[in-house]
Amino acid sequence: MGPVSVTPVGVGMAGAVYLTGAVLLSLAFLSYCVSCAVSKERIDARKLFFASIIYLPVLFAVMMIDKR
Repeated sequence: MGPVSVTPVGVGMAGAVYLTGAVLLSLAFLSYCVSCAVSKERIDARKLFFASIIYLPVLFAVMMIDKR
C-alpha cells in the first residue's frame, strides 16, 4: 500500500507535504500489520482493522492540505 500511496507525488498531483504524510501513515500502518502478524491476537487484529478504516480518509485529508 505504501508505494501506491506515494504515486500521486510521482505523477505531479501532490507535493512534499503529502509525501511526508503518506510515508508516515504507511509506516504506521505497516507497524500495525507486523504487530498483528507477530502476535496473532484478536486485539491487534482489531487495531489493524481500525487503522485500515482511518488510513484512507487521513491520507485524503493530507492531500487536501497539500493542495499543490
